[in-house]
Amino acid sequence: MTAAANEADALARARSQLWTIPAALPRAEWVRTLMAARSAGIGENEARDWSASAPDSFDEKNFGATWRSITTDAGIGPGTLAYIAKSFGWQPARLSNPPPVRAAWARKSAPGKREPIRDADTATMLAALWDRHEAARTADPQHPYLLKKRVLPHFARQDGDDLLIGMFDSASAEFVGLQTITPDGEKRFSRGTRAAGAFHLVEWPEPLDARDPSCEQQPVLFAEGWANAATLAECLPWCWCVSTFSAGNLPAVALALARQYPHRRMLVCADDDRDANGLPRNGNPGRLAALEAAAALEAVTGSPAAANYLLPVFPRACASGDFNEMRAATSAADVRDLVCAALQVAE
Repeated sequence: MTAAANEADALARARSQLWTIPAALPRAEWVRTLMAARSAGIGENEARDWSASAPDSFDEKNFGATWRSITTDAGIGPGTLAYIAKSFGWQPARLSNPPPVRAAWARKSAPGKREPIRDADTATMLAALWDRHEAARTADPQHPYLLKKRVLPHFARQDGDDLLIGMFDSASAEFVGLQTITPDGEKRFSRGTRAAGAFHLVEWPEPLDARDPSCEQQPVLFAEGWANAATLAECLPWCWCVSTFSAGNLPAVALALARQYPHRRMLVCADDDRDANGLPRNGNPGRLAALEAAAALEAVTGSPAAANYLLPVFPRACASGDFNEMRAATSAADVRDLVCAALQVAE
């Protein structure tokens, strides 16, 4: 395994350990856990969300002051985090990236929460998929598909030669299945997956970037494919970048998340589905779905539909008409500037 893959696995292990520990701890133990988490490479946003999973004791100002007071030379390291997690039952063989993803979107209860699974066979298949995801290692940055798309692994896992992308229900944040991606880019939903309304949060966002004056809070960017969303996350790392897995899922996922976060800026970053001659392919489903999602956002947030989606004129070199190819044909700065300009319009 490469050094980068080892570092990614270490961070995944630290995340798994943190989310095994209940946040409702006595203050001294809570501070000790934060110190250990920070030493293990866990960022402020994730530590805040973990702390907020105990709403009765969480205080934003107290958290901010405590986090700023932590230094990395206090003698508390990653081993302390592992020790605390093991006392709550953490097992080294069961790495878990998804808990932060679940917590990020599950803080507020969503209207119309889906009924629990009643089909025992489906529940069994989902449990097996979850176990497969948990047992898999963090994806190797040298995986052929990642190299082809020029993206980092982020929360993607790897089982054998296949990438595994965890899928979560956009209304309830429950795990609903896996998308597998082969080295040559073939994508499939594993048997038992409930893809309708599913999403994947590509990465935990960084603090706001002062270079973008339009950002007073971290916006949500929607994209169809995982690699497209990963590209956006790398170009605009302070944004929440969400993959909906298909054009058909864009409206449902946008609507579900807008209901939970009606005051947060959201932007649908559309695919432009055209053929080699520049003509719309199959009616251009990417554009049509983006327009429908933008209208759904307007119904909830009040932001005009025209300001809720971005469909640029992609360079001719972009055969697929998406932001991943646009970055390859131009630059990350061009993608960032384009999205930032659209977010300013959304204001």
